[in-house]
Amino acid sequence: MKKAYFPDIFRNSLVMGTFILTVTGFVSRIIGFFNRIFISHAFGEEAMGIFQLVAPVLAFTFSLCCAGIQTAISKYVASEPHTHDYRTSMKYLRVSIIVSLSLSCLTGIFVYRFSDMIATGFLFEPRTAPLLRILAVSFPFSAIHSCINGYYYGIKNAKVPALLQLCEQIVRVGSVYFLYYLLLERNYQPDITLAAVGIAAGELCSLLLSLTFIFTRFYRFETTGTKIDSVMLGKNSYRNVFRHIMVMAVPLSANRIIVNLLQSVEAIYIPEKLRQYGMSTSDALSTYGVLTGMALSLILFPCAITNSLGVLLLPVVSEAEAANQNGKIAAAIKKSITYCSLLGIVCTMFFLFFGKTAGILLFKSELAGSFICGLSFICPFLYITSTLGSILHGLGRTFTTFLINIGALFIRILSVFFLVPKIGINGYIAGLLLSQVFSALVCTLCLNKYRQY
Repeated sequence: MKKAYFPDIFRNSLVMGTFILTVTGFVSRIIGFFNRIFISHAFGEEAMGIFQLVAPVLAFTFSLCCAGIQTAISKYVASEPHTHDYRTSMKYLRVSIIVSLSLSCLTGIFVYRFSDMIATGFLFEPRTAPLLRILAVSFPFSAIHSCINGYYYGIKNAKVPALLQLCEQIVRVGSVYFLYYLLLERNYQPDITLAAVGIAAGELCSLLLSLTFIFTRFYRFETTGTKIDSVMLGKNSYRNVFRHIMVMAVPLSANRIIVNLLQSVEAIYIPEKLRQYGMSTSDALSTYGVLTGMALSLILFPCAITNSLGVLLLPVVSEAEAANQNGKIAAAIKKSITYCSLLGIVCTMFFLFFGKTAGILLFKSELAGSFICGLSFICPFLYITSTLGSILHGLGRTFTTFLINIGALFIRILSVFFLVPKIGINGYIAGLLLSQVFSALVCTLCLNKYRQY
């Protein structure tokens, strides 16, 4: 009887959704690879390091304005395909967009106004200030389309988020290429700020497309007179909807914010500790850029599969828990661990034996190849943690995932502060491996009770 549970979970919308997100994820990552290769060739490894330094600010902004709200939407609209209560779904989406948009506008104004202070006092690199000002403009765009994506993830319609992701990446990369060669033709010297312009252009494209899709969807329901479950109407006032979203989104966002702050400390201090190790500022930024912008991007490439599965597992596991279908949850856990382990082992062997060749061919960097080989061992643990973390979120155990993330981050931060000054960047790579082993083991132990089903 146990084997029968798995097909019920992974067939139809989940399998198709995972397939769609995986395909578009791979295509987007391939496009992104070309962009990273282009940036590294056009602007150099040091410029890549400068660009990577603004990533903590982007991650913090997303956590504050979007992450918890997006997850809350997915959870609360998950029943729409069964109840046909589209009006309540619209309420959740409207409230979420208003809250997220308000937060993103305030955050964008703050980052734009104090970009110089953030660049020098927080990122320790004044050259990041122009990038921050450009990215601040894109925060509201990201907030709106993230909420709409959360809605589509919740109703298990992965086609729209997949299309948005693909179009955003195409516009992002295409705009960088176009502007780079346009400036060269006009005898201007392009700089790394073009990468930030590309991000803003991609977010704007995703915003326009997502609004088109969501307006079309709800307009069709209103004009065709789609039947709506009358029992559900009236029980979800805007006040109740706001309360429901905040109850879930606030602790989840708070967890993500704390995690991102610690990740910021981790990322920002890597170049600083490399300087203490004996590197010049230019070499430290170049090493940081090669590691995070080149080597890790290749290691994370297969996460297109595990991330897609994880996003779609969340509402499925949530529904299974509400229906007390522990067998379905157990099947999801077992299959996730099995397939993620297999994927991780295959990727480890590939990166270990072909990592140096990949670094030279893709990035024209022997250092990138060396990093790829060293990072190869994290693959199985990284992929397992990705899917099991989503299952824990679907079960409502957001605080558990928070503690796991904090534990892993402390391991990496300790490696930055105590190992990197002594043995260089290899100390950080060792910390990365240890943190991923820790996360995978703890996630598995937290779900151990489902082994009996």
